[in-house]
Amino acid sequence: MQLIEIYNHITAGYHPLLIRSKWQVAKSNCQLENGVGNIHQIEVYYKTDEVFILHKGVAELIAAKKKDKELNFEMIKMVQNDIYNIPKGVWHAIAMKEEAEIILVVDVNTHLENYELYEMSEEQRKILNAAIAICINK
Repeated sequence: MQLIEIYNHITAGYHPLLIRSKWQVAKSNCQLENGVGNIHQIEVYYKTDEVFILHKGVAELIAAKKKDKELNFEMIKMVQNDIYNIPKGVWHAIAMKEEAEIILVVDVNTHLENYELYEMSEEQRKILNAAIAICINK
């Protein structure tokens, strides 16, 4: 029996790595859908917060207030090793440059249930992606 377990994920996209009865740790590497300039949807978790830690590279964390189809965005360029929390009920997304790697902690199976996706309009995408480009390249 190994006393120390090691988990890693090197391909593009999201992958749960360490799953326990109540929580899981996952890693997300940049993929087309969350690349800078390609954000087209936001998501919300209704029963859990989500924790983000920038492990490597450059990424922008985006939160949004959604009222009907109107979106008001707040975003922050992530600092490596800072811990960011998105409270339950807050719409959010993450934009990542190609080399970025994010560690996520969330209630178990949240990515399978307990969430909703919102596909933004073309105008909303243009506004958000333009704002991301300005902020992420500072």
